[in-house]
Amino acid sequence: MWEIIGNIEQNKGGRKNGFVEGLRKAIQELLVPELKALQVEVKELGVRLDQMDKRFEQMDRRFAEMQEQMDKRFDLIFKEFHSITEQLGKIETKLDFSERMVRLEGLYEEMRREIDRLFERKPVAIG
Repeated sequence: MWEIIGNIEQNKGGRKNGFVEGLRKAIQELLVPELKALQVEVKELGVRLDQMDKRFEQMDRRFAEMQEQMDKRFDLIFKEFHSITEQLGKIETKLDFSERMVRLEGLYEEMRREIDRLFERKPVAIG
């Protein structure tokens, strides 16, 4: 770097073009390599970003597949739950019917006893 500044200093006595040339040379020697290094880094970052994009796309596909599988499982569970609910409804209906039958049997027994009691009485003869 001091060498470049020295070149600029030497050109001070010369024409204006000498200063411009020295400055141009200094910029080329200092900045161009840095700019090229930055350009390489930017390209590398671009490649890495592309790789990350691919990974994210793969993950998106995996999540979509998992979501689809979970939806299918949920549908199966919901159908099974619905089937069980229907079966419980039928069982409940049968239990209600059984309870009614027990009550009817009880009423029938009461009526039969009452009828038997009434027929056990002998009719009273008039007259």
